[in-house]
Amino acid sequence: MMPPSKEDILEEEIARTTELMEQASKVIVKQTETIQAISETLKEIGRVLEVLNEKTKAMEHRIQYLEASNAYGGPLQ
Repeated sequence: MMPPSKEDILEEEIARTTELMEQASKVIVKQTETIQAISETLKEIGRVLEVLNEKTKAMEHRIQYLEASNAYGGPLQ
């Protein structure tokens, strides 16, 4: 049995390297998709937080109004 030639070894290494590069490419595509999904989720969380912030401010104003009303013994005009 003859040992493999340098060309055979080189071809085998090129084939293995190519396969690894293809696998890496697939992983990168999946990671990019995941990052995009995370980005969209974070944008949606940001929108929800903005709405909650607005509602919190409205509630704070309402509480201030009610506290002022109570301090004067009735509804403010």
